[in-house]
Amino acid sequence: MVASSVEQPVGVPVGEGKSLKLRGSPNPATNGVTPLAVISQLFSAPAAKQQQSSLNAYVLHGALQLFYLLLSVYLTAIAYYHRLKMQLVMMFYHHNRTPQLIRNDVQPLAKIPGHVAVVLNFHEQEEVEGGGVDGLLDQAGEVAAWCIGAGIRTLTVYERYGVLKTLDQQRVYNAIARKLDSYFGVKERPRFNVRIPHNATSYANGSIKDAINLDINLISEEDGRATIVELAKTLAELALAEKISAKDLSVDIIDGEMKTLVMGEPDLLVLFSPTVDLQGFPPWQIRLSEIFHQPDNNDVSYGVFIKALKTYANCKINVGR
Repeated sequence: MVASSVEQPVGVPVGEGKSLKLRGSPNPATNGVTPLAVISQLFSAPAAKQQQSSLNAYVLHGALQLFYLLLSVYLTAIAYYHRLKMQLVMMFYHHNRTPQLIRNDVQPLAKIPGHVAVVLNFHEQEEVEGGGVDGLLDQAGEVAAWCIGAGIRTLTVYERYGVLKTLDQQRVYNAIARKLDSYFGVKERPRFNVRIPHNATSYANGSIKDAINLDINLISEEDGRATIVELAKTLAELALAEKISAKDLSVDIIDGEMKTLVMGEPDLLVLFSPTVDLQGFPPWQIRLSEIFHQPDNNDVSYGVFIKALKTYANCKINVGR
């Protein structure tokens, strides 16, 4: 007699203590997690991380945009505040090309600098305000008139590329003289001297016996580091030739030579620019100088000049060893 095979259902005991399991059925030891579920989790985990990373990047991008927006608003407000402040200063302090008004503005100040240096910028576009050679000469004349009105005896005009230095000295003198005439009148024009240290030349009208109201130095970038390098080479050659002793070289000697070759140290350096940009101004001469600039300003204005004098009057210079 042939025994017939009977298919046993899943989980139905087959023999004593045994049961039949099919592939893919959950294993009690794995808490009901099937291999397919594990594989699915392995593939779904990177996708979830990618979505989270994209969300984080989106949030960060939005936060940065908000930050830059707030920063832009803040900087715009600060710039507007500075411009408004300068307009108010110009309303209260305006010379009207009257020297007496300038004297009245500086009279309350505790001290006045004896030597003022200014940095002027040359703009090739003549159509812009202060542009071209004539515009540069006009600015130099204005500052010269302000200095004479304030009782300042020495003015150094720095223009990086030496445009003023290379002009005919008579042209420079005449331009400044015309500006002074508009302030003081032709008959009362103060005497001034125009000096170009690099060429060791100077120009002044009238008798040399007459008192000079203002000495004007015209300098450029070549009067700065290049002069220091040349002086160092010269002193080194003299020392090698035993014409001077190395012990004789000191800061005082170098300082004296720099004053002779270029100029003395200005008490105040005025920058008519929104940032502190010295543009290669001779570094040796401004070791102890007070440097003034007006944020968000590009104009050569009397208001900036007066604010610089007020700042200098209130400053205290501590000279250390």
